[in-house]
Parts: sequence; structure tokens; C-alpha cells
Amino acid sequence: MASLASLPQELVDMIFSDLLLHEIGKVRGISKDHNERFKHLFWHKAFDTIHTTLKVQTLERLLGIAKGADDELQRYLQHIIIHPIESYNEVKHPKVKSLLTRIMGALPCLKTVEFDIRMRWSHVFDHWRPVMDAILASRRQTVEVIKGPRAGLAMSSLNLREKQLIAYENTFTNLKSLEITTSVQTERADVTFAFWSWVMVIGDKLEDLAVAGYRSTSIHQPKPDAEGRFLPSRFNLPNLKNLELVDVCLTLKDMKVMLRNTDKIESINISGCIAEDNRPSYFFKLLKYLQTRGANKLQYLELPMWGYHDGIVIYELPNLTLTGNWTDEKTMCKVELNIEKLRYSGVHTYTCEKSLWKELGKYETTKEFWDSMTDNKWMSKEITNWKKLMWAEPHRRRPSCRGGTANHEWARLFQLHAVYHPYNDPRWIRPQDQTRLNVETVDTEFERNPIVLEEINDDEDDPAPVDESD
Repeated sequence: MASLASLPQELVDMIFSDLLLHEIGKVRGISKDHNERFKHLFWHKAFDTIHTTLKVQTLERLLGIAKGADDELQRYLQHIIIHPIESYNEVKHPKVKSLLTRIMGALPCLKTVEFDIRMRWSHVFDHWRPVMDAILASRRQTVEVIKGPRAGLAMSSLNLREKQLIAYENTFTNLKSLEITTSVQTERADVTFAFWSWVMVIGDKLEDLAVAGYRSTSIHQPKPDAEGRFLPSRFNLPNLKNLELVDVCLTLKDMKVMLRNTDKIESINISGCIAEDNRPSYFFKLLKYLQTRGANKLQYLELPMWGYHDGIVIYELPNLTLTGNWTDEKTMCKVELNIEKLRYSGVHTYTCEKSLWKELGKYETTKEFWDSMTDNKWMSKEITNWKKLMWAEPHRRRPSCRGGTANHEWARLFQLHAVYHPYNDPRWIRPQDQTRLNVETVDTEFERNPIVLEEINDDEDDPAPVDESD
């Protein structure tokens, strides 16, 4: 009968993965052979992840452990998680940065830096800055993963000087994964350019990028620069494989630049990222770009587009989910309309499966594509009726229609309600005036004078090549 010590290492790792630290310790105590064989599992479980705060006393103890560790133990000290402290005075203590710098210098195998900070009031940047400054000062080039605070860093805080950008570029030479949440009030081209410039200088080897955005509930549409961009035109992540974006404002031009190295892309998850009014054309042309530019390694795609988030009631875009080789026409994409039907009353749902690759190859216009993907359901009365009722809900702020074109849906609907409801501001409608006549009249108006689903003008189809010599 084979003994535990004679089993293959992979099998031992599986058996011991669920054991508690003291249980592994008991196994080590059986004999010298067991101790020698299983001590690495004990050390890995005990020292793999360091949990700390930025309190001076805690950092001093951590520094003592890091400096006292021998070479064999140091190789297990690879991950550090920063937890928040509420005291502003403790976070800003003058010893914090110097202690962190010495700690980073004493962790030669450090790979992951994570901030477990979720509350918006937790002095987010005051936790972030000293840790990053310490990594730069110690030139800790071994870091491969950064998981930023989920509470959201002010995007303007990463508007760095050229000297600082160079320091980041020279330090994070092995960074492979970045997760970061930003916080903005209103998008400004100069601030977003600065943020994405920072991502680019540390992103030469970046394979996984996840960016989420907190923003105010302002009704104002974010405005890109004069060229219609939030990204620098030379933005480039040459090794990007997996992209996740949540509530990040990027135009179609930006998305093409972000995904310019299509031959490397393996997974895409985009939720709430929009900076253009024409969502149907935006997503259709993005998918078309991926197909025509040879994103043949794509194995996972998630586009949650359903919901009352754009103020447009004439159509309902579906949620798309695909797993597998999307170039294989047998790989089905799940298409779901109004998936969260319990959130609102009177919501009709529809689900089907389509070959996304095949559908993209068949159609060249936005309406034809979405008609086929949803079996002509995305603009039907049954699917869109709930959005029209939501539109008529009282005490809901609406974007102003002033300055809108004659083809602007909001303007036409405001005028329609202004006729039937003689209020100064048709965005405010009393509950007793929310009759079925509103919805039926809107439907009649749509049929008589339908919204034109124009295509986004993307004449500059391909991003300009990046000159690597610069």
C-alpha cells in the first residue's frame, strides 16, 4: 500500500488543499520525511498571503517578519492585501511611506498587491498612494498583479507628471493583470487621457485588464475630445487577452483602439460602457470589427445591454453571452431580452440562441443584424412596452431635449406629452395622468413617424499603427 509521502505531488496538493493549517502541521510532525515533504505546503498556506493595514505598529511588525525571513521562506511571501483604517491621522503618519518602502524591498518575490477597500469614505487615495510610492521607491519589478480599491480612485489622482510615468514604466515591467475602479463626476478628455496614459505605460505585458467606473448621476452626456475620443489615439496594450469594462465611457473609436491587437483577445465583458447615443450601431460595429480584424482566439463574450439606462424606449437591446470558439458556427450565443423581468411589472421576455459569427457575416446594417439576432423582437410592442411605462413614471429627471435634432426621440416624445399634458415641463407627469393612452399614442406615433436608426460614422475603420520606435 502506497504511503502518503510516496504519492505524486499534484495528488498531494489536491488532498491537502482543503486542510487547515494546524492539520498540515500535524502531518509534518509524523516523521522527518513527512516534515521535509510537506513543509512547503505548510509555509505556502501560512505565509502566501500577507494581510496588513497601514498602521505604523502593524507595518513595523511586518517589516520584522520580512527582514527575518530566510531565502527559502521569502519565496512564499508573494501576495499582500491592504485593509483600510478609518483614522486619517494614522494613514497620513510620516513613517508609513518609509516603512512600506523597506517592506517592499524585503519582499523579493512579491507578485500581487491587493487593496481590500470597498467603502467610499475610506480615504481611498491615501491608502493607494503610499503603497504605490513604496513599490516605485524600492523598484519592486516582480509585481505581476494589482487589484485596486473597489471604492474607486478619483481618475484625476492618476494625472501624473512625466517623471512619475517613467518611474511606473520602469518599475511595473512584469505587470500582467490590473483591476481598478475609478471615480469621476463628469468625464473630461484631459483627465481620461491621463488615466489611460498611465494604464498604457504599465501595460506593455498586461494580459488581463478590468476597469470599472463610479460616476455621479448627472444627466449630462460625457463629451469626448474634438476627435471623438476618451483614449489617446496611440493607446496600445500589445499583449491584452482578457478585457472587462464596467460603466467606462469609451466611444467606438476608443473601443477599436483598445482592442487593436485583435489576434490576442480571448475574452471580452463590456457592461454599461457607452458614450454615443446610437447603441445598436455601436455594438454591431464593434462586433463586426472583431470579426473582420481576425479576433479568432475569442472564447468568451458577455455584453449585458438590456435595461432602462439610455432613455430610449423604441427598442430593447439583448444581453449576449457566448462561451467557446466563436468562429465555429456551431457555437451558439445566448440572446436574452428583458432577462430581469421581476425588476419591473409588465415585462415580456424572450430568449433564443444564434450563431453570432454567422449572423455577423450575413448582415451589413445595424437593423438587419438585430432583427435577425432577436427574431424581430427587439422593437416589438411586447418587449418595449415596459420602457414606455417607465418613461412616464413620475418624478424622474430626463435629459433636456433643447438643441436636439428633429430626429431625436426624446424631443419627439416630449412634444407628444406636452400636447396631452399641459405642464411647463413634460418630464414631470402626475400619477393620475399615467394612462394607457400615453403608451398607445406613443406606439401610434412611432408607426407613423418611425425613428431612423442611423449608422455610426466610422470611416476611420482601423486604428493608426503604433510606431514602436517612438
